[in-house]
Amino acid sequence: MEQQTPLLSVSFLPTKQDYADYQIAACNAAASPGERLFLRAAGFVLVVAGFVLCLLFGVGNPQNTVFFSLLVLLGLAVGFFHDSIQPLLVRSRAQSFYDHAGERMTAQSLSFFADHVDVKSDRYAASLPYAMLSVWEDGRILLLRLGPGESRYVPKRALSPEDVQKLHALFPTGGQTQK
Repeated sequence: MEQQTPLLSVSFLPTKQDYADYQIAACNAAASPGERLFLRAAGFVLVVAGFVLCLLFGVGNPQNTVFFSLLVLLGLAVGFFHDSIQPLLVRSRAQSFYDHAGERMTAQSLSFFADHVDVKSDRYAASLPYAMLSVWEDGRILLLRLGPGESRYVPKRALSPEDVQKLHALFPTGGQTQK
């Protein structure tokens, strides 16, 4: 059997920042655009309703003013959940996990071929055909998703700009890109 030469090979040891970026990318990849739109719209409606109700019924009544102000704050929290609040929570949880399980974060090696990627680490080895993967990318992470809860990632710090272009060529329909 003939040994293929990889088009690109990447090896890296995940850092705390890499792991946190991976967890955020996985959350962003899992969220549907409809979910984001709904939360933003619901937040906007709550903020507007809070202001309008405060102007109509809150003037002169401190209890109503406090209640409608809390409604505005709830609207802001709901509207900014995906963009601001969720990344803070996910990053905090991921960094805490990394601190407690840092020794389990082993070096990984990914070799990209024309039709598949080989993933190897101390505890994991697989040959994954590109047809099984969906690709999601942001400014720091290239996420190779196998399905819910199962993914592999490559931090972009481990890639040169030319390597990123090679990966884009391998995944022409590449997933969603968010910068």
